[in-house]
Amino acid sequence: MHAMTGTKKTKYCVDQLLKLPAADRAAAAQALLQSLEGEQPAPRLSQAWADEIQRRIEEDAPGIPASIVFSEGRARLRKLRPLSS
Repeated sequence: MHAMTGTKKTKYCVDQLLKLPAADRAAAAQALLQSLEGEQPAPRLSQAWADEIQRRIEEDAPGIPASIVFSEGRARLRKLRPLSS
């Protein structure tokens, strides 16, 4: 069994590839990997943005962990609009 995300077409293709003999699957895998060479990876958060986010967190809640800030915000929202049972 294999885990996969994507479209039905992708799932179908993978299912078909998995039925092939090992040598054919290896060739298909190599071709897929070669097709990805030169692809740009998803952009990562630059260090400058990470620093800016941290600065803004500290500015809004100096010395308070984000989990506490979240918990406090959630508690305030629940007071405004309690959860229905």
